[in-house]
Amino acid sequence: MVYSVDQRNTDQIMQLQYSEAAGKEKGRVYGLKLWDRPDDFTLERLIKVDDSLKKLNDPVLYKKAFAQLNEDGKLGCERFFAGKTSDGEVGLFLRDSNGKVRLRIYVDKNNATHIESLDAKGNVVKSDL
Repeated sequence: MVYSVDQRNTDQIMQLQYSEAAGKEKGRVYGLKLWDRPDDFTLERLIKVDDSLKKLNDPVLYKKAFAQLNEDGKLGCERFFAGKTSDGEVGLFLRDSNGKVRLRIYVDKNNATHIESLDAKGNVVKSDL
């Protein structure tokens, strides 16, 4: 279940989300997500690139092209999540301009509180609790 708000001429920038996996372990995730999207690479342009790449029928090239678009910042990235993760953590998760989590403020599934700063590789560099 999702409520999404799109940026003009491009994809979603804000979303209220609820999802759960099938089976015994539900893996529920819910909360508010925010994305940054480039102004110079519209959704229409992305769809045209996607269609052109699909016509080439080359999965390796398709994957490589989208990896390059992502590296160039053309696909946008998630910057903010406030909610509950599939690991049972409830909190605030902030990402850098490359989409890497850099700050986590959360309560884990055992009710322990955490404030963590992370480096670009995801390693905790400072923990305040």
